[in-house]
Amino acid sequence: MPGYPADDPMTPDQPDESATGASPLHVTEMDAVSVVRFPEPGLLDAYHVKETAGHLYALVEKERRRLLVLDFSGIRMISSQALGMLLNLRQKLQALAGGLALAGIDPRLSRVFKITRLQDVFAFCPDVPAAVRRVTETTPYRAER
Repeated sequence: MPGYPADDPMTPDQPDESATGASPLHVTEMDAVSVVRFPEPGLLDAYHVKETAGHLYALVEKERRRLLVLDFSGIRMISSQALGMLLNLRQKLQALAGGLALAGIDPRLSRVFKITRLQDVFAFCPDVPAAVRRVTETTPYRAER
């Protein structure tokens, strides 16, 4: 892709599969918020993060979803590349006055966010309903709807 380093793990070098509907993510709607579930615990490991990033970015860029909750209840480990992908996703949503919350983070996984000093960057909620409330109450995009 022009303007991106060839080795950038967040930059798809081929069309992503989300355009064909072959996403491995489960996306549902709850109170106008897109709730994304990761059916495979390895979708945020170093091997799968590029594909997962493509699908998440497509939700924002192609499907124009602005309010996202990521359900981490099935995730037990996360790669550093996935942390970068989450930061990029947050930045994309903020640029569009959207919102992002993370739900159901395992206590061991939350240590990763603390160690990397990202605990204050993301909105963490104990479960999906709390995350949906958080996104709908604190996001400028929601107020404009």
